[in-house]
Amino acid sequence: MSYTFIKDKLSKIKIIVTDIDGVLTNGKITYSNDGSISKQFCIYDGLLVKPMIDKYNLKFLAVTGRDDKINTLRLLPLGYTEVIVSRNKIEDIKKIAINYNITLSEILYIGDDVIDLEPLRAVGVSISCKSAPKYIQDEADYVTDSAGGEGVLREVLELLVKSHGDDILEIF
Repeated sequence: MSYTFIKDKLSKIKIIVTDIDGVLTNGKITYSNDGSISKQFCIYDGLLVKPMIDKYNLKFLAVTGRDDKINTLRLLPLGYTEVIVSRNKIEDIKKIAINYNITLSEILYIGDDVIDLEPLRAVGVSISCKSAPKYIQDEADYVTDSAGGEGVLREVLELLVKSHGDDILEIF
């Protein structure tokens, strides 16, 4: 789908929920001999989070299947409210809506794999990335030009800014 298709929906979003592995990272993890893991996050994804919180009163949460400390080390300092380790993403998305007193239509969800299908189908704006399997992309309202770990969130946030009629430089 195109930006035009989701433009009106974007302006109604109150909460952005992201998957982590495959969206904010390229989906690869490295294990060290000591058992620690590492991931690569795109630095561009984080730059707009706090300005978006300030300008549009958005909330950012992550729902992930992996309980990795590195996720909270990266996301909480950016301004994410929570990093939820989930065994059932759709149930956790529903709880988020209840806890923040909003409807599912006011949530934007970014996901890239089978466990993201139900959330993608349930929310107001569903986004996947170009590195996701085709059958996941087919379920999304919008597919980013960016691959996972290469600025997916940044691309989405720039679309949100545009949907409010603002210029990216105006939010700093």
